[in-house]
Amino acid sequence: MLKLRFANKEHGDVWLVEPSVLLGSDVGCQVVLKRDGIQPRHIDIQIKGDQLTLVNLAADTSLALNGQPVAKQAELKAGDSFSMAGMQVVVVDPKTEARPAAEVQASSGWAIRPNHSALANKVYPINGDTVLGRATECDLSFSVTHLSRKHAQLSIVNGQLMVKDLGSANGTFVNGQQVQEARLNKGDELRLDTLSFTVIGPGGDADKTTVRAAVSPIAAAMPQTPAVPAAAAAKPAAESADRKRVAGTTAFQKAVSASEEAKQEAVSSKANWVIVAVALVAVVAIVAYMLS
Repeated sequence: MLKLRFANKEHGDVWLVEPSVLLGSDVGCQVVLKRDGIQPRHIDIQIKGDQLTLVNLAADTSLALNGQPVAKQAELKAGDSFSMAGMQVVVVDPKTEARPAAEVQASSGWAIRPNHSALANKVYPINGDTVLGRATECDLSFSVTHLSRKHAQLSIVNGQLMVKDLGSANGTFVNGQQVQEARLNKGDELRLDTLSFTVIGPGGDADKTTVRAAVSPIAAAMPQTPAVPAAAAAKPAAESADRKRVAGTTAFQKAVSASEEAKQEAVSSKANWVIVAVALVAVVAIVAYMLS
């Protein structure tokens, strides 16, 4: 994505985001320019993908692109320079600009990647306090409807990325939840009204926390008893039950036999007494007979 850079630092850089960026003195313009000769709606830069068109809205005869006057409109590309009312503006491609060595060394590893189709494949490193909004003086300026002039601020605190809402009209959201201030993690969705970003964090998967079950020192010191398969454990139990069943059957059979023997002994004893009684009666009868 390209951006506008104003000579002499009269204004901050402006990102060129679809569908257009309007420049003029009117407060309704995305880029408000307070300078003599600037009309309320002076020029419009129409954006469609990588194609830019510079449109002269004020019929300004002094508007020139690369030194050539622009009566109505002209194609605009990276490296071009146009002037209006004595103000010089250059179209810059950030990808071709060399980053200062100090900035590279200070890289935090945190960045945000826009989810908007017009900003595809763009990544914005966050190495310190960074203000996002619609105003040109913001560190990251986006000409998006409903985005507040100074919408939110990103900061690095103890190596962690933080976001703070700057009193925006339409809110700052993290993973769909509106926040005033919050900590951001890798993969989070940061949304400023309708403009959303994916948070990119330092490191790879190695910094993910893994969880394992805790083991007490006593349990760790005790010898481990090998686990016994369920089938093997059930076999001795079944054998024990069989032995008990057989033992019970044998004891029952012995009890029945003893009972039968006792009955036979009782019958036999009773018969013996009867015989003895009969014999006595016979003896008595014979004695009586003899005495008579």
